Amino acid sequence: MKAKRTLVFFSLLAILVFLLSGLFNPAYWFLRGKIQNRNRAHAGIAAEEPDTIDVLVLGDSESYTSVSPLELWQRTGIAAYVCGQSSQRIPETYYMLKSAFKNQNPRLVILETNLLFRNMEPKKNLETALMEGIQYYAPIFRYHDLWKAAFQEESEMGSFYKGFEFREEVVPYEQGEYMKATQKKEPISPYVKWYLDRIRRLCEDRGATLLLLSAPTPKHFTVKKYNAVSEYANRHGLAYLDLNHRISKLGIDWAVDTMDAGDHLNLSGAQKVTAYLAEYLKREYQLKDHRMEEAYKRWNAEAAYYQRKAVKGLETIRKKTGK
Repeated sequence: MKAKRTLVFFSLLAILVFLLSGLFNPAYWFLRGKIQNRNRAHAGIAAEEPDTIDVLVLGDSESYTSVSPLELWQRTGIAAYVCGQSSQRIPETYYMLKSAFKNQNPRLVILETNLLFRNMEPKKNLETALMEGIQYYAPIFRYHDLWKAAFQEESEMGSFYKGFEFREEVVPYEQGEYMKATQKKEPISPYVKWYLDRIRRLCEDRGATLLLLSAPTPKHFTVKKYNAVSEYANRHGLAYLDLNHRISKLGIDWAVDTMDAGDHLNLSGAQKVTAYLAEYLKREYQLKDHRMEEAYKRWNAEAAYYQRKAVKGLETIRKKTGK
């Protein structure tokens, strides 16, 4: 009898948790600029109109400081969104993708590869995997403190730029060539590969193409990592775009285009990467130009707002560097 009561209690608790989860609307609070933490990417993609995103970008901070969706929109009319998080871990990437697939059907998923070499101790890996699974199926645990948003001031409209982080800081990278030839490979842990395989299969199941992308980052990227990612891509028939081997084609100037001595790109560097990516996507994937469509009217307004801010941001960078 005691066991039966216990089972009934936990069953009712589970039902209550899922019902309460349905009452949360993080998209509402996101649109008012009141979700600032790691949940911002989850709430941001949830706030987009269903079936409007063609390209989804995943990864850690290298993703949201390298790819500017509104810059891409201005150049091509391709609708993209960056679901990056600071120090994003591979289970977060997997569940971020599952969350995005709830209301979006992107044709292309871009995975920035820096997170493939982030591996923690086994206990931390297990904790992260369990917590991400719980938060995916019961969002109340992800947004349990959402009530605080009602007491926060609203942020300026458009400050999220479809997931892109707007950076005007300049700290030059001065260590010279970092892509030094070698046949060695940086190991990708079995734990990370297991989740990477799940991401790949999830994309296949949803009819999305997976593209692996390595953003320019002298502080983190090496030829050893390039060799490891290339091996995985070749084994599974994936496209792999490494921009660290294309610095001259990008037009990157390490005295101007990095905000922190070669770790992340600033606005100037991100615009150069996005310009290159725009041509690559047009050439390789024939994605649709939505700029003249009524359903995307708001994108044009947001892009105009972004452009005004970008002009000022680039001027700030020019004043700092004299270039």
